[in-house]
Amino acid sequence: MDPIYDVAIIGMGFAGTALAVQLMARLPQGSRLALVSGDGAIGEGLAYATRNPLHLLNVPVYRISMMPDDPHHFIRWLWSRQDEGGDGTIPAAGYSYVERSLYAAYVRSTFDRAVAERSGRIAVRPVMARAERIDRSEEGLHRIRLADGRTIDSRFVALCLGNGIGPLPLPPDRVAAEARGRIIDDPFHDARLAEIGPEARVLLVGTGLTMVDTALTLAERGVGALTALSRHGLLPQAQVEPRPTPVQPVEIDSPVPLTALFAMVRGAARRLMAEGGDWRAVIDGLRPKTQRLWQSLSAADRRRFLRHLNAYWTIHRHRMAPAVFERLAALKDAGRLRVVAGRVGAIGMADGRPAVSLRRRGTDVAETIAFDWVINCAALDRGNLIGAQPLVAALYDAGAARPDPIGLGIDVDAASRLLDAQGRPGPGLFALGPPTVGRFFEITAVAEIRAQAAAVATEIAAEIARANGSAEDARAL
Repeated sequence: MDPIYDVAIIGMGFAGTALAVQLMARLPQGSRLALVSGDGAIGEGLAYATRNPLHLLNVPVYRISMMPDDPHHFIRWLWSRQDEGGDGTIPAAGYSYVERSLYAAYVRSTFDRAVAERSGRIAVRPVMARAERIDRSEEGLHRIRLADGRTIDSRFVALCLGNGIGPLPLPPDRVAAEARGRIIDDPFHDARLAEIGPEARVLLVGTGLTMVDTALTLAERGVGALTALSRHGLLPQAQVEPRPTPVQPVEIDSPVPLTALFAMVRGAARRLMAEGGDWRAVIDGLRPKTQRLWQSLSAADRRRFLRHLNAYWTIHRHRMAPAVFERLAALKDAGRLRVVAGRVGAIGMADGRPAVSLRRRGTDVAETIAFDWVINCAALDRGNLIGAQPLVAALYDAGAARPDPIGLGIDVDAASRLLDAQGRPGPGLFALGPPTVGRFFEITAVAEIRAQAAAVATEIAAEIARANGSAEDARAL
């Protein structure tokens, strides 16, 4: 008979791995931890699964420790590899942007060390299967039903589902069936990306960080006719390290409407720039307050932000490593990458190639351009993507969870507990990372996820300790 687990983590990308490490540091001796992952990978997820050395972290190493209470943890790990004859020189202050695959190795190494240190005290069981449903058992446990027919019973469950990849953001009836063979919805996993030859003309739909990764990958293989298209045609800005201007805290202490908030942030950036400073200091100074400010906005203001301002916020907040920015600029200067502001209206076929009807920003005239390939690099429709997952859809159908009011993901409370259909915290059910963006907004990067993981682990461990104490008290009677 399978044991009852204290905690089951579903999804072992960065959020799930960070939570596992934090739980192993806090759970009482004898606890059981199940790690449910469809592919069995630890610590990679979408961002860190890449093996391309051109795909760099977009944060310098001194700011991306996995441990919230140890900011130099990653740097020390890198130095230890150097001592063993490993990777290149890391500046003492950490002003370096390393390969994302190296960060994945660090996350896995941190996890392995935590498992080794708690060996014999906490039982950790990897479960390589996809979770499809969570029900309540007669004993009040969470029964996780796996795609292979097995079940797992656990007292607590944490959903760490990460970022997914959705289809091209175009209604199905706007895409000719015969064009589908030349459309890549998922550039991270679709093997057809390797089939694209140097002479191909490629349309990249989206101009964010996914486009940057894809453009660098294709350019490395000699592809020289890349067009990136998005509604605003905006590219992520570049990081600058060392920071030319110290971080500037933005003084916003009370809830303000979106228009006033936008004016305050823009005004602070402009004043700093007029004094010879760098606008990045204002954006970075706002970061510790972003979650609170997001939660203080009305639902209408949040929707207004997403519709009108999010594209501008994203390119300033989620920036490129300097070397990546330089490579992309070189592609543009050489004419190998064009960036266009506009929208795709439909995709047909002409002479065996996808014929894309697009309308440039500021015009009402549609034009049709033939490409050899169309690759989806657009921003994720997180709410629909998450809700379409069988596991989440089943929770919604059962009333055990609900979408957040803005439709960005799963609704949770301040402690990251799932809220049921009536808005009540569900017993023992948590969600972490990108699926909670509707509540927290700033929850897709390492700094916020590691803090969320520590907070959830502390809460779960405290509840288990209280329950164990109550059981011991009952036995003593």
